[in-house]
Amino acid sequence: MSNTSAVAEQFRDLEQAIEGLGLPLDRTVAELAALYRALAKPSQLDLDMRHLQLEWLGAYDLPHPGQIGFSREAMMSVLSRSVGIEAVEAFELQDLQRGMGFPASQLRAFVRDGHLWAYGEASLKFPRWQFVYDRDGFPRGFISDRLRIVVAAIPGDANPGLVRSLMTLSCPALPSIRGREVSPREYLLAGGAPSAVAAVLLRYLEADLEQSCEVANRVSEWA
Repeated sequence: MSNTSAVAEQFRDLEQAIEGLGLPLDRTVAELAALYRALAKPSQLDLDMRHLQLEWLGAYDLPHPGQIGFSREAMMSVLSRSVGIEAVEAFELQDLQRGMGFPASQLRAFVRDGHLWAYGEASLKFPRWQFVYDRDGFPRGFISDRLRIVVAAIPGDANPGLVRSLMTLSCPALPSIRGREVSPREYLLAGGAPSAVAAVLLRYLEADLEQSCEVANRVSEWA
């Protein structure tokens, strides 16, 4: 097999893997290319800042990596985790049916009407951060009765991995709870205002004016 043919086959494998995760192909490939370009550029960041970047992206689970340069292994870890971890952990439609007792038609209506956020084309995937779970790990309820305010702040084509990170990593922009910095998910579970979480998402995601107005409208409904 020629080198050109081998590369073409690898691209087909990549395409199938991305589609298998329910992610948009063009956008995901563009994001991977942008990430590679960013990682390939020389950086003036010091060691601690590099480590924080890698930790945010999920490349390291262990303490300080002790290296300044990005190894190929670290880059591949960043790429594979940032694309795959959310899609692998997300709930499927049947998980919500089993755990919450809603029929499939009602769950699709929740997504259509903005009460829940889901992604994927062949089959819907529901990010776990939106739910509380039972002992078996199945969803048994929403993290907030005003979740739709948070959902309104998420663009339809948002990267699920980025949204997951924003919702589950501690956020200094939110009020602390008992003196501890919390994630948006923890903040909502503690009864925090969803409008504060929506503001965080609007700040980091590519939201337009119309979407900001939608958040404001939904906040006013609960005022």
